[in-house]
Amino acid sequence: MVGYPMMPDFRASGGWRLSAGGIPIPPPPQGDALDVENNVVLATMSEEQRADPHFFPDNYESWREFFWQRYDRELAAYDGPPPPPARNNPAGRRR
Repeated sequence: MVGYPMMPDFRASGGWRLSAGGIPIPPPPQGDALDVENNVVLATMSEEQRADPHFFPDNYESWREFFWQRYDRELAAYDGPPPPPARNNPAGRRR
């Protein structure tokens, strides 16, 4: 569901937000989901990054900040007008 524009009458539920372009964005993880996402992100990091106290698994304040920043970046990346409609159909003829 993430990354695809929704219909204009779609209502996001469960804390999800629709960007201006109609893309559903999930909320930042909380509770047990925060621990799971921490592990997912840590698996993609180098040893040097994991050694940084900012990214220790039990540093929940830093992780909340990290996921809120990611959430804001995702909203900003999708915010904007949708692309203009194509003038031609797939066969190359005008619509």
